[in-house]
Amino acid sequence: MIFPLTIQPDIWLGQIRISEPIIALTGLMIGAVCLYAVRRIARTTVDSRVVRFIRAFLLLMMFSTLTGAFIGHAFLYALDFAWKLPSWMLSLASVAALERAAILHARPMLRPFWSRFFLWWNTLNFVVFAVILFQTLNFHVVEAHAVVSLLLVTGGMELFVWIKKRDRGSLFLLANIGIAVVAVSFHLLHFSFCRWFTYFDIGHIVLCFGMWTVMRGAETLKIYEREQLML
Repeated sequence: MIFPLTIQPDIWLGQIRISEPIIALTGLMIGAVCLYAVRRIARTTVDSRVVRFIRAFLLLMMFSTLTGAFIGHAFLYALDFAWKLPSWMLSLASVAALERAAILHARPMLRPFWSRFFLWWNTLNFVVFAVILFQTLNFHVVEAHAVVSLLLVTGGMELFVWIKKRDRGSLFLLANIGIAVVAVSFHLLHFSFCRWFTYFDIGHIVLCFGMWTVMRGAETLKIYEREQLML
């Protein structure tokens, strides 16, 4: 079923008005999965730059979904639309962090020129999309950045590592990209079961599984580069 953009009625908890309550709740679920993943990775993995950036991805995604749940949905009625920007910027940064993790994962198998190129690309790509996002306040900018970073760079790097090394961690990270595509598909199609379980909610639930696959990727990938730990 397809519903218009104002898709979920408000609820009241005493004197507190909450907009899009289930959307906010399922957003908080993503944050909870990210927090669990970060804490578990700290216990189950050896420290490395790749793992650090995967943890950064999960932490930034956690803060993005938390701010999105409260500011971007539940209480946006009391704020200006521009208050969605912090959540969107955090999402942009989280995807950039995962992209850098994939580049660093593949770096030992890349020629020096391509290694430097993609690391610079990672920074420039983030800056350009961040500037466009500030200027337009349009969520499609976040989606476009995710397509470029996840599908083209992160996916390309992890596919490259899988072909070269048959690294199981790469398969988990590639699975996350597939899951993200499924989540976005519900959003693009505006497919909802009802007003209380919309395409936002479906996408959020699907993304919870995506965060789990990133966690498993961090736990199972192999580190091919031995060097001092630095960001």
